[in-house]
Amino acid sequence: MSRDERVIVRLPGTIHEAIRDEVGVWAARGLETFLFLVVTRVETPRGRLYAGRSVVLLDDGEVVRQGIATYPTEAFCRRFYGALRTAGGFQTPARLVALHSHPFGTGPVRFSGTDLGSFERDRCVFREVFGEVEFLGLVVNSDASAFDGLVVEPERMVPVASVQVVGRTFRCLAGPRGEGKA
Repeated sequence: MSRDERVIVRLPGTIHEAIRDEVGVWAARGLETFLFLVVTRVETPRGRLYAGRSVVLLDDGEVVRQGIATYPTEAFCRRFYGALRTAGGFQTPARLVALHSHPFGTGPVRFSGTDLGSFERDRCVFREVFGEVEFLGLVVNSDASAFDGLVVEPERMVPVASVQVVGRTFRCLAGPRGEGKA
């Protein structure tokens, strides 16, 4: 990816509302949220666009909660990844986003060292299941108004420049340094 290319995630308002609602429920309890998004990858002249298609909310039995950390169970991942592989995996432009929240604060948010370490682990698992296909990681704050994001590729991680919400209005979530970029 050249320096001029950007990575943008664009979500329909309904998907962002589902994320915000789920994050709010768990933030009120001081706990992280974990969910998946399915997006479509589109190459544009200026970079990559990942357009939101659906959100996958996990039930209590499908996540592990340790302290404030929340992540999907191994059994859920086996079933979910297996179903994705059976359905054709990522031979199409579909991609997977692992999204979690940091439940304290409504300002800018950044990935923690633990988050970055989990991406290294997830990259190995994802490669075993799906081959050389990227996935995305997003973290949002307690009201889903700010984000940090990475595209986790087989050999590198590329920052997400913008998360855009398209509904009755168009808006950008605040980026990792507090700026909203169109």
